[in-house]
Amino acid sequence: MNCSSSINRIELVDLSDELILIVMNKVKSKVLLLCSIITIGNNRLEDLALDKCHSIDLIFDYFQSPYQNLIQRFYSHVLPCIIYNVQSLRLNIQHIPNISNFC
Repeated sequence: MNCSSSINRIELVDLSDELILIVMNKVKSKVLLLCSIITIGNNRLEDLALDKCHSIDLIFDYFQSPYQNLIQRFYSHVLPCIIYNVQSLRLNIQHIPNISNFC
């Protein structure tokens, strides 16, 4: 018997906006949230994520973590899409070369 045919799948986009926002609030790193949602092609999820990105904190050290590629993607793909929504961006001095490359 094939059990996989009897499993119902619920995808993130099937949830209500309120439930999606609860899930987004559980993601502590805004960078991780934005890199996961922005530029994936789902306008509804992008709009919900953009509502959460007015203040982004990059103070913690991505350079000594597995998130180094994530921060590069953030500067190259995500930040250009959200730059007009960001009101506050805090970063380490180590991020200055990356942010100057973006500008």
